[in-house]
Amino acid sequence: LDSSVAVKRGVKFSANVPGEQPDQQGNNKFKSINSEVEEYTNKVLAGDSEEVPKNVPLEHQSNISPPKIPPKGFYKLLEKKLLKQKSINVNNTDYIPVMSIIENNVNQFIGKEIEVDGFVYRENGFKDNQFVVARFGISCCVADASVYGMLSTIENASTFKTDNWVHIKGIVKKATYNQEDVPYIQIQQIESIHQPDNPYVYELYQDEQLIGPSE
Repeated sequence: LDSSVAVKRGVKFSANVPGEQPDQQGNNKFKSINSEVEEYTNKVLAGDSEEVPKNVPLEHQSNISPPKIPPKGFYKLLEKKLLKQKSINVNNTDYIPVMSIIENNVNQFIGKEIEVDGFVYRENGFKDNQFVVARFGISCCVADASVYGMLSTIENASTFKTDNWVHIKGIVKKATYNQEDVPYIQIQQIESIHQPDNPYVYELYQDEQLIGPSE
């Protein structure tokens, strides 16, 4: 999955989009329900799209248990842990909850150092120094893929092509985009990287623990 799919899905880099609210665990699923996305998903599931990824199942499979919701209080505990850290390294296992927490509490994270991997994504109207560092989050199949990412700025942004993977380090700031307050990363260091063997991120729980897809 890449930017061509993200355009249809809609990248979620602000928690304050009207009509989209986190559930009681503070966990945003960022599902778009417009007709264009539904049409696209139907094409993917029918095998009529050239954008079908090779290593992700298209439909829910009987041998995969439904993803569990976060344990009660999980997000609050993780938020307290993150607020104590001067620097936040967003890894594959906790990518979705960490990004969700920062997006929902941007004022508390302003000034913190952050480090994250993702692919470059741009929307119409972005400035020359802006792009989103994005990842696709998947519960268990393409049909429920959501796009997560954070707006980022750097002076030489145009040298990094859309869909190229990058590793960035920077400082969390706050900006206004489409009349909404959003977190963004003021990039201090950036390097091109290879796409990971598994480019997708997941939110899976086993008992009280957040686990990665391979655990």
